[in-house]
Parts: sequence; C-alpha cells; structure tokens
Amino acid sequence: MTDDAPLSGSKDLPAYIRHTSEHVLSPPYTFHDATLYAFLLKTSTDQLNTLLKAHFPPEIVKRYNLKARFPFVACVFGYLDRGASVTDADKGILSECDAAFTLAVEYTENNETHVGWYTPYIFVDTDYPMAMGREVYGMNKGLGWFSFPGARGPMVFQAAPRSPEFQLETVCANGFSNASRWDRRPLFRVDVSDLTQEAWVFPVTAEVVVEKILGAFSSVWSPEDQQDLSKLLAIGNLVFLKQFRDAQQAGKACFQAFTTTKAGPLFDKGKPSGGFTFYGASPDKGLRPTLHVDARASHPIAKDLFGAQEGLAFDAKALFSMKMVGSFQIG
Repeated sequence: MTDDAPLSGSKDLPAYIRHTSEHVLSPPYTFHDATLYAFLLKTSTDQLNTLLKAHFPPEIVKRYNLKARFPFVACVFGYLDRGASVTDADKGILSECDAAFTLAVEYTENNETHVGWYTPYIFVDTDYPMAMGREVYGMNKGLGWFSFPGARGPMVFQAAPRSPEFQLETVCANGFSNASRWDRRPLFRVDVSDLTQEAWVFPVTAEVVVEKILGAFSSVWSPEDQQDLSKLLAIGNLVFLKQFRDAQQAGKACFQAFTTTKAGPLFDKGKPSGGFTFYGASPDKGLRPTLHVDARASHPIAKDLFGAQEGLAFDAKALFSMKMVGSFQIG
C-alpha cells in the first residue's frame, strides 16, 4: 500500500481487533500537568532538508512540499504526569518520561500551507506510549532510561553540589559489523551547570518567548516567522511517516503514508489562557546549556541534525532554553 491507502475517516477501514493485554489505546490522547524542557540549538535548514529527504520518500516530499521551517532543532525532556485516552478513558491514567529531538517543518495539504513538528528521535521510559506512538501515528519511539532532576516526579530543580544534567540512555551500537553488540549506553545529555534558579521561576508570555527565540537565531525575521513560531509553541500539527516493513521482501514496505495529527493546549480551569505557562531562559539569564551527543552508529543524531562528522562525539551550546508547564491533547 502507498500514500493513497485509506487513512483516518475512511468508511473502508476494518475494525480494530483488541487484545486481552491491550497496549494501544484509541486516540485522541490528553496529557495534564506536563512539564517540558526545551533546549534550542542552531543548525541549518539545508541540513534539516537533507534529513527530511532521507526520512521520507521523494514522492511524499514533492507532493506535500515538505521542508524545514526554521534553522534550529529542539532537544526536549519532559515528564507527562497524567496521560489518558479520550475514547478509552475507562482504561485509566498513564505517566511517562520523554526525551526527543524535534524540528519545525512546513508542508502543503489540500492547497493550504501548514507548520508542524517532525520528531526523528524520541524515547520514552515505558512500553505503552512507545506502542501507541508507533502503531497509531508512525512515531519512531524507542525505550530509554532517564536521568534528570525530577524524572518520574515533578520536575523541580533543587540546589545540589553537582551540576544537574538531563541524560538519556538507550540500547545502541557503537558501530556496525557482524560482531557488533547492542547494549545499554548513554546517548545524549544536556549539561545545565549554568542554570540559575531564577531562570525557571518567573513566567513569561508566549509573545516574549517568540521574540527571544527569533532574536537568538537571527537579527532579521518577518511577521510570518513570528506567526508560524507562535503556532508551533502551541504544539501545532505533528507529522510522521507511518510505515510497516514487508514480511516477505527485504527493504520493502507493505504500508507507507504521510500522516498528520493536530495537537494543542487544553484550557484547564484556573490555568492561564493558552493552556501553557512559559518560562524562558535566554543567555542573558545566565543559562547556556551544552548538548553532548555520543558517537553511536545506530543513532547518528549529530550527523543527521547538525551535519557533524560521523563517528565523533558532538557538543553544542543551546542558544535558547525554555520550560513549558500545562496540559495538551494529541489527535
């Protein structure tokens, strides 16, 4: 099947067969009391377009005019405290830790131009969100082990004698050969030793965050840049390549489609307008976190996102950092 295969809303879709041990609940999904930390790193749209052309079939890139929207990548760590399915609400509440690299994209669908997020690398700490993300949307989720202040609990920085870090470990391979061994290893971390407590305490408006982000990456920006970034800060659309390997033919997909879903804030009672509270920490606040990516052949993050030399560890300073606290829905 190809990109023309029946997708959401088609009357021709068969009934989903539920399992006794259900790992995939029905969308849409809500997340309440989520805390997300985003560290924005400079790259180039040319590099990100190279990645998109490698991660999506050429006919999809052409058909949807898929391309990078901004020259930065966000490294995100988060704790999602109360996740649930809207349609399977009786199944209960899940929580999860997430770590991801995501980039802003632009695409055309039904003669309209949209902006959204594509996430080439994402890790979670439990199998339920991994199964749902992969099966429902085609999100390339993997399992990881997390080490950051407040992991599996409210993300609050406490004074500590050591420099706090956000770190992700996963099962990965240093190189590829018939003797390569995949083991649990560190993959990337963000050193926030320059953190000032003040940076995360005082909320700022979304408009201020937009101006600070654009100012950190360029001295020249347009009203369209401001408008699109405002949409993206409300999470915006998410885009994926949903595909399944064919069981008989190596290197072939039996299903492949460009999929999108809407995502945005929930307006909880008593929460600020917009669903999220923003805390922005620009360099003038004393926060210049450093991203370190280990050299792992199985996860060429530095090469894919920043054009770094393959096989070498990579370090980069974040130009802007922010914290988002609130509730949102996917689907």
